[in-house]
Amino acid sequence: MLVIIFPMKSEAASFKKKIGKKRVKVIIGGIGKEILKILPKIDEKDKVILAGFAKSVNKSINVGEVVVANKIQGKKIRVPKEFSKKKLVSLYTADKVVYHFNKKGYDIIDMEAKHLVNKVGNLVVVRAISDSEEDISFLNKFNGVPKIFRPFLLDVTECQSLLRLMRNSKIAGRNLAAYLTKIVKRYS
Repeated sequence: MLVIIFPMKSEAASFKKKIGKKRVKVIIGGIGKEILKILPKIDEKDKVILAGFAKSVNKSINVGEVVVANKIQGKKIRVPKEFSKKKLVSLYTADKVVYHFNKKGYDIIDMEAKHLVNKVGNLVVVRAISDSEEDISFLNKFNGVPKIFRPFLLDVTECQSLLRLMRNSKIAGRNLAAYLTKIVKRYS
Protein backbone atom coordinates (compact mmCIF):
# COMPACT_ATOMS: atom_id res chain seq x y z
CA MET A 1 0.00 0.00 0.00
CA LEU A 2 1.11 3.58 -0.58
CA VAL A 3 1.43 5.52 2.68
CA ILE A 4 1.96 9.28 2.75
CA ILE A 5 3.08 10.81 6.04
CA PHE A 6 2.68 14.51 6.71
CA PRO A 7 4.03 16.07 9.91
CA MET A 8 1.04 18.46 10.27
CA LYS A 9 -2.59 18.60 9.15
CA SER A 10 -1.97 21.93 7.43
CA GLU A 11 0.66 20.29 5.19
CA ALA A 12 -1.81 17.56 4.20
CA ALA A 13 -4.87 19.78 3.69
CA SER A 14 -4.48 20.57 -0.04
CA PHE A 15 -3.60 16.96 -0.83
CA LYS A 16 -6.56 15.50 1.07
CA LYS A 17 -8.95 17.82 -0.80
CA LYS A 18 -7.48 16.86 -4.16
CA ILE A 19 -7.09 13.11 -3.69
CA GLY A 20 -10.59 12.11 -2.66
CA LYS A 21 -11.03 8.37 -1.99
CA LYS A 22 -7.99 6.92 -3.77
CA ARG A 23 -6.16 3.89 -2.36
CA VAL A 24 -3.65 5.72 -0.24
CA LYS A 25 -3.18 5.85 3.50
CA VAL A 26 -2.54 9.37 4.83
CA ILE A 27 -0.99 9.70 8.28
CA ILE A 28 -0.43 12.88 10.26
CA GLY A 29 2.74 12.05 12.14
CA GLY A 30 3.82 15.04 14.19
CA ILE A 31 6.81 17.35 14.16
CA GLY A 32 10.41 16.27 14.73
CA LYS A 33 11.03 13.08 16.72
CA GLU A 34 7.30 12.90 17.43
CA ILE A 35 6.95 11.40 13.94
CA LEU A 36 8.37 8.11 15.24
CA LYS A 37 5.01 7.33 16.87
CA ILE A 38 3.64 6.38 13.43
CA LEU A 39 5.99 3.44 12.96
CA PRO A 40 3.46 0.83 14.19
CA LYS A 41 1.06 2.03 11.47
CA ILE A 42 3.49 1.15 8.67
CA ASP A 43 3.96 -2.33 7.22
CA GLU A 44 7.41 -3.24 5.91
CA LYS A 45 5.90 -3.82 2.43
CA ASP A 46 4.38 -0.32 2.27
CA LYS A 47 5.80 2.28 -0.08
CA VAL A 48 6.18 5.34 2.15
CA ILE A 49 6.41 9.00 1.24
CA LEU A 50 7.33 11.56 3.87
CA ALA A 51 5.79 14.73 2.49
CA GLY A 52 5.42 18.27 3.74
CA PHE A 53 7.13 21.63 3.78
CA ALA A 54 10.80 22.51 4.05
CA LYS A 55 13.00 25.56 4.22
CA SER A 56 15.38 26.24 1.34
CA VAL A 57 18.95 27.23 2.18
CA ASN A 58 19.98 27.08 -1.48
CA LYS A 59 19.16 30.22 -3.46
CA SER A 60 18.52 28.17 -6.62
CA ILE A 61 15.59 26.34 -4.96
CA ASN A 62 12.53 28.57 -4.91
CA VAL A 63 9.44 28.82 -2.78
CA GLY A 64 6.73 26.52 -4.14
CA GLU A 65 9.20 24.13 -5.77
CA VAL A 66 8.71 20.42 -5.05
CA VAL A 67 11.93 18.49 -4.46
CA VAL A 68 13.01 14.94 -3.57
CA ALA A 69 15.81 14.18 -1.11
CA ASN A 70 18.59 11.92 -2.35
CA LYS A 71 20.81 12.70 0.65
CA ILE A 72 19.76 13.00 4.30
CA GLN A 73 22.33 14.20 6.86
CA GLY A 74 24.99 13.59 4.21
CA LYS A 75 23.98 9.94 3.64
CA LYS A 76 22.90 8.98 0.11
CA ILE A 77 19.48 7.35 -0.13
CA ARG A 78 17.89 5.45 -2.99
CA VAL A 79 15.33 7.39 -5.02
CA PRO A 80 12.91 5.33 -7.15
CA LYS A 81 12.99 6.18 -10.86
CA GLU A 82 9.50 7.73 -10.88
CA PHE A 83 10.66 10.36 -8.36
CA SER A 84 14.02 11.18 -9.94
CA LYS A 85 12.52 13.61 -12.46
CA LYS A 86 12.13 16.14 -9.65
CA LYS A 87 15.09 18.19 -8.48
CA LEU A 88 17.16 15.98 -6.16
CA VAL A 89 18.42 17.69 -3.01
CA SER A 90 20.56 17.20 0.06
CA LEU A 91 18.41 17.48 3.18
CA TYR A 92 19.40 18.38 6.73
CA THR A 93 17.06 17.50 9.59
CA ALA A 94 17.15 20.02 12.42
CA ASP A 95 15.85 19.45 15.94
CA LYS A 96 14.20 22.88 16.10
CA VAL A 97 13.32 25.78 13.82
CA VAL A 98 16.51 27.09 12.23
CA TYR A 99 16.75 30.83 11.66
CA HIS A 100 20.33 31.03 10.37
CA PHE A 101 21.93 27.97 8.80
CA ASN A 102 25.68 27.76 8.29
CA LYS A 103 26.34 24.11 7.38
CA LYS A 104 27.73 23.56 3.88
CA GLY A 105 26.49 21.00 1.35
CA TYR A 106 22.77 21.10 2.14
CA ASP A 107 19.89 22.45 0.07
CA ILE A 108 16.85 22.20 2.37
CA ILE A 109 15.97 21.77 6.04
CA ASP A 110 13.16 19.76 7.63
CA MET A 111 12.58 18.37 11.12
CA GLU A 112 11.54 14.75 10.45
CA ALA A 113 13.46 12.88 7.71
CA LYS A 114 16.48 11.71 9.70
CA HIS A 115 14.18 10.11 12.26
CA LEU A 116 12.53 7.86 9.65
CA VAL A 117 15.24 7.21 7.07
CA ASN A 118 16.81 4.24 8.88
CA LYS A 119 13.53 2.86 10.24
CA VAL A 120 11.33 2.77 7.12
CA GLY A 121 12.62 0.63 4.27
CA ASN A 122 10.79 2.08 1.25
CA LEU A 123 10.96 5.76 2.23
CA VAL A 124 10.98 8.63 -0.25
CA VAL A 125 11.16 12.19 1.09
CA VAL A 126 9.21 14.73 -0.97
CA ARG A 127 9.17 18.34 0.21
CA ALA A 128 7.66 21.56 -1.07
CA ILE A 129 9.59 24.71 -0.27
CA SER A 130 7.51 27.02 1.90
CA ASP A 131 10.20 29.43 3.09
CA SER A 132 13.79 30.54 2.86
CA GLU A 133 16.24 31.97 5.36
CA GLU A 134 14.99 35.52 4.81
CA ASP A 135 11.33 34.57 5.21
CA ILE A 136 11.44 33.43 8.83
CA SER A 137 14.41 35.22 10.43
CA PHE A 138 12.03 37.67 12.14
CA LEU A 139 10.47 34.79 14.12
CA ASN A 140 13.68 34.45 16.14
CA LYS A 141 12.62 37.25 18.47
CA PHE A 142 9.63 35.16 19.63
CA ASN A 143 11.82 32.62 21.45
CA GLY A 144 10.65 32.44 25.05
CA VAL A 145 7.77 34.89 24.55
CA PRO A 146 4.31 33.55 25.49
CA LYS A 147 2.02 33.21 22.42
CA ILE A 148 -0.47 35.73 23.77
CA PHE A 149 2.11 38.54 23.58
CA ARG A 150 3.67 37.70 20.23
CA PRO A 151 1.28 39.73 18.01
CA PHE A 152 2.30 42.87 19.91
CA LEU A 153 5.96 42.35 18.96
CA LEU A 154 5.41 42.50 15.20
CA ASP A 155 6.20 45.68 13.29
CA VAL A 156 4.74 46.43 9.85
CA THR A 157 7.58 44.77 7.92
CA GLU A 158 7.30 41.62 10.02
CA CYS A 159 3.53 41.50 9.47
CA GLN A 160 4.23 41.60 5.74
CA SER A 161 6.79 38.78 6.16
CA LEU A 162 4.26 36.70 8.08
CA LEU A 163 1.65 37.23 5.37
CA ARG A 164 4.23 36.28 2.71
CA LEU A 165 5.06 33.10 4.67
CA MET A 166 1.36 32.21 4.82
CA ARG A 167 0.98 32.82 1.06
CA ASN A 168 4.12 30.80 0.32
CA SER A 169 2.83 27.91 2.43
CA LYS A 170 -0.40 27.91 0.44
CA ILE A 171 1.53 27.82 -2.85
CA ALA A 172 3.80 25.03 -1.54
CA GLY A 173 0.74 23.06 -0.40
CA ARG A 174 -0.95 23.32 -3.81
CA ASN A 175 2.19 22.30 -5.69
CA LEU A 176 2.87 19.41 -3.32
CA ALA A 177 -0.73 18.19 -3.66
CA ALA A 178 -0.53 18.30 -7.47
CA TYR A 179 2.72 16.31 -7.51
CA LEU A 180 1.57 13.71 -4.97
CA THR A 181 -1.71 13.24 -6.85
CA LYS A 182 0.29 12.24 -9.96
CA ILE A 183 2.34 9.81 -7.89
CA VAL A 184 -0.79 8.24 -6.36
CA LYS A 185 -2.27 7.71 -9.84
CA ARG A 186 0.89 5.83 -10.86
CA TYR A 187 0.66 3.55 -7.83
CA SER A 188 -3.12 2.95 -8.04
